Amino acid sequence: MADDYNFEHFERRHVLEDVERTRRRAGIRVGRMAPDFTLPLVGDGEFTLSHHRDTPLLLRFASYT
Repeated sequence: MADDYNFEHFERRHVLEDVERTRRRAGIRVGRMAPDFTLPLVGDGEFTLSHHRDTPLLLRFASYT
């Protein structure tokens, strides 16, 4: 499934613009701890935020359909 998806349209500037809009709209502050959550991964498995606490992450929730 993920192997068939075309990620070429994810230009860096689009991602950065979306991040800034989200940060302003939601009042998200850099350095503030996010609540833990678990989501299914495409293909198989799960992603749990607390398993990545010591790793800088950029979480992007979007739909391009």
